[in-house]
Amino acid sequence: MRELTVLAFADLHSPDSFVLPEYGSIGFDVVVTLGDIPLGLIERILHYAGNRPCLGIAGNHDPQEIPGILNLHRQTVVVQGVKFGGFGGAPRYKRAPNHYTEFQVARGMILMPKVDVFLSHAPPRVTSCNEGRLHRGFRAFDLYLKRQNPGWWFHGHLSQQSTCSVGQTTVCGVHEQRLMRIRIPD
Repeated sequence: MRELTVLAFADLHSPDSFVLPEYGSIGFDVVVTLGDIPLGLIERILHYAGNRPCLGIAGNHDPQEIPGILNLHRQTVVVQGVKFGGFGGAPRYKRAPNHYTEFQVARGMILMPKVDVFLSHAPPRVTSCNEGRLHRGFRAFDLYLKRQNPGWWFHGHLSQQSTCSVGQTTVCGVHEQRLMRIRIPD
């Protein structure tokens, strides 16, 4: 069993009220960013992370690339034996970076390999059916969930924390910040 403590950040739209967490002896192994974080806060998060890996994807309010964060949009990386992958952005409502149509996401996800932990800004559609049009996730994410069964899926884009299961996958919605201990079977 591989274990990892993940400190996740998403949707920090109020930089003036954001305070970095005091986790003391709990610690964390990796930082993930799930989009919509002002660049000034990214700098603070990177400083706080120290020499720990910082992975992430961009949200619909972010530039294409986020300095200092390993961008996992359609990419994978292994951290302490745990394979991470991701897809950034959200449903298109204007022509801007990180705004995608369902077709674009479906095409981009076709070759996405199986991972232990999937990072996205938008949620899977199956977990967000009751959200408004702009906050519903992508059907292509649902297909990936069904086909690849990642152990964990972290997303942002919604205004509350959430946790649910879809098949064998634990789907965790992150709003602002969240510390999670994950276990991946060998």
